[in-house]
Amino acid sequence: MISKQYLCFAACLQIAAKETAGVELDQIAVANHLGVALPVGFDCSGLVEQGLTNIRYETDVALCGITPVVADINRVLSATIPRLECRFESISQFQDWEFEERLATLANSGYFPIVCFDYDSLIGEAAIENRGHCAVVFRMDTPSVRCGRPVDIYDPGPKDAGFRTVDSHSLYRACRKRHGGIWSLVPVDN
Repeated sequence: MISKQYLCFAACLQIAAKETAGVELDQIAVANHLGVALPVGFDCSGLVEQGLTNIRYETDVALCGITPVVADINRVLSATIPRLECRFESISQFQDWEFEERLATLANSGYFPIVCFDYDSLIGEAAIENRGHCAVVFRMDTPSVRCGRPVDIYDPGPKDAGFRTVDSHSLYRACRKRHGGIWSLVPVDN
């Protein structure tokens, strides 16, 4: 699965829904429900040709992409996967070890949590744009003595899409820098 440009959250939601419930979501349809901010001057003709209509323009590149809102995501899910709901846990409520334990619990219980973070500080590129990004956590290894547990994430791209391994402490710091957190699809309580 590869994200369309600025639709990484929609692509992650698509992956999590497929892995958790076996249901296909369309990232363009998700983006149309949630809305997407694009940089002023960005050529969005390719996205429009693919059906994207809920677009607004933003002068601050740090605000571009999808800003997920739990109620909006749950409206999308109720129409397609009524047995699941979205929950969000802000990074501000975790210490680094608590974040690591929460990710491990979710990932090792068959959920595929979505983490939102500062792309440049996690991936190691020059932090010139303060770009937010999302990835899906697939697995966490046993504790590591160097910098936290290895975390296997799927980065939907579009640049360099694929699996990569990061350490949980670096992921935690990148989430804190972006004021991100953990999004998870969980069964609806009856």
